[in-house]
Order: sequence, then C-alpha cells, then structure tokens
Amino acid sequence: MSSDNDFDSSSTSSSSSSSSSDDGGVKSIYRGAAIVAIIYERQRQKKRPCPDSSIKSRRYIPRDRIGAGQILMRDYFADDCVYSDETFRRRFRMQKPLFMRIHDAVLQHDPVNFQQRRDAFQKLGLSSLQKVAAALRMLAYGMAADQCDEYLKIGESTVLKSLKKFCNVVIEIFGSEYLRTPSEEDIQHILAKNAARGFPGMVGSTNNDLNVLNNSHLFDRIVSGEAPTCNFVVNGHPYTMGYYLSDGIYPKWATLIQTISHPINAKQKLFAEAQEAVRKDVEWAFGVLQARFAIVKGSVRLWHREECGLIMKTCIILHNMIVENEEDPEEWTPPEGETYEPVAFHRDVNLL
Repeated sequence: MSSDNDFDSSSTSSSSSSSSSDDGGVKSIYRGAAIVAIIYERQRQKKRPCPDSSIKSRRYIPRDRIGAGQILMRDYFADDCVYSDETFRRRFRMQKPLFMRIHDAVLQHDPVNFQQRRDAFQKLGLSSLQKVAAALRMLAYGMAADQCDEYLKIGESTVLKSLKKFCNVVIEIFGSEYLRTPSEEDIQHILAKNAARGFPGMVGSTNNDLNVLNNSHLFDRIVSGEAPTCNFVVNGHPYTMGYYLSDGIYPKWATLIQTISHPINAKQKLFAEAQEAVRKDVEWAFGVLQARFAIVKGSVRLWHREECGLIMKTCIILHNMIVENEEDPEEWTPPEGETYEPVAFHRDVNLL
C-alpha cells in the first residue's frame, strides 16, 4: 500500500511539474511575440514617408484649367488676339500657321493623349493647345516643368508626360521627312553651294569631338558603297568621293580634309583661313539650334539618355521645319483657311 501511495504521489507531482513547465513555455512564447509586436509598432510609427515615395498622398489643387485655356486662346489664337504674330514667333520659335500644322498633326496622330477629355467627375481637362504649348515652351526656354503651372495651369507630371508624348509623335510624323539622310538632290545642292565657296566636292564639316565620330554612322554608306555619287575636278584630277572638312585631331582619312596647323607660306595660310572659316558652319548650326531651343544647351541631369535623344531629334526636326517655312515660304502652303505673311528671317546655315 505504501509503495502504491508513493507511486501515485510521485506521478501527481511529476505531471504537475510538467504542466507548469508547459504553461511557462507558452507564456514565454506569448511574451516574446508581444515584445516583437510592440517593437514593430514603434518602428512603424517612427517611419516617415520619403518625399519621392510612390505611396505619398496627393493634394488636390483646384487649377482653373478651362480658364487658362481660354486665356491662351485669347492671347494667341483668337481673331483679335492680344499678342502680335511677331511676339508669337519669338515666344514659340515658329510662326502661327506652322504651329497649327504641328498641333493638328499631333492631335490627329495621338488623340488619346492630346484630345481634351472629361475626367471621372465629368470636368473638362486640358486642351490640346495647352499641352502642345507647354511642350514647346519647355523646348524653347529650357524651363522647369513646374513653371508651366502658373500660366497654363498644368501640373509638373502632366507637363513631362506631354513633352515625352509630343517628342515621340513629332518624330513619328515628321522624322521621315525632316530627319533623313541627304538624298541625291540634296547632295548636289550642297555640292553646288560649297563649290561656290571654293571647296568643290565638300559634303560638310565635322565638329571637334572624336567620341561623336566613333559613335557616328556618317561614313557607313561610304564604306558600304551606298553613298550618293559625287563627281568633281580639282587641279585637273577627277574625284568620285566627297569629303568633309575637319580639325587636326581627326585621323588621316581620305574623306577628311584637315586644316594646316602651322602654315608657312601665303598659300598655306590662305587655305587654312578658308578651311577654318567654312568649317565653322557646323558650329554655327549648333549655335542656332541652341539659341532657338534652350533645352539643348541646358543641364541633362534630370533626363534619361533615351529622353535626351528624343528631345534632340525633336529640336532638329522642328528647326528644319522652321527653316523650310521661313526661308522658302513660297514652297510651303499654310493649312486650309489660314492666311499669313511670314516674318523676314535670315539664316546662314542649314542643319541637315
């Protein structure tokens, strides 16, 4: 009996001790989980959203977009507009019929992004004129996207989106015509003008940058034998391949005619002066491009490489369209219903 009682008491004490240890383990687990939860909650409350975070809330700004569109129409596009055609050309870098030609083509090509629409609250959004004007203002002045908000009432993100879409559409529509390699007719026209300046057979000139030359496709057609024919005679010797004027830093290629760095006699001095004077055409061309579109000479730190390429191509296309419109007005017909007397504009170089 005593042994049985001893066995029962030992079993009871053993089971009670095991149950108490189990309870202690569960409690310690709960205690640890609670501590972890408290620490996590404190850390979460300490965190602050990053200024560039995508989850930050957006404050609604009650912009008067309709009123801004009406002001833009009254200032520049109404029959009795506030500002003259000369002011329009200075601020938008082109004449009004050409602006409307580009605007209509962009709107027709990409109505999804440029056509005026109503939002979820049935309120009218930005007009196509506002978006195109904002894009051209950024190209012309190199201004920050946020500056367009004061006059055109367009938010920064919308301006950047409109600029990218505008560049893409302009390249798609006009790139094949105004951003192409010179045709046979263009080459002959260039050769005739350069021959009159004392350099027969000269196709153009290069800028002083070997990095550009190494990444350029300028001579690919010459190497492949697909370049347009170029026949000229110098000192009784016939030639069939055109050449480019270059500086002394370029390699000694047959298609590059370099200057004489240290001319000795009067003949060499005359050639060096004439060669350097004509070679400045390419620098003048970029100077004109930068003067017309300030975004080209501004900082590119805020743009991606692809966007820089789009902006550069767009500026060249618009430049060539402006040159065609203002240098040869008789060859360009304004849009239907438009009558316009072009402003006199003198151009020394043509960007091809």
